Amino acid sequence: MGYININRNLTRHFSAASEFISSLFGIVGVIGSLLVLLELH
Repeated sequence: MGYININRNLTRHFSAASEFISSLFGIVGVIGSLLVLLELH
């Protein structure tokens, strides 16, 4: 039963990490597009 609890905690951490990474990529994408627009003008 302890292994299942550890697995559940790991999946929770992984989902939180994936959400953080996706938001980070979104921010990086927005900054990158803004830089591209500034360079084009």
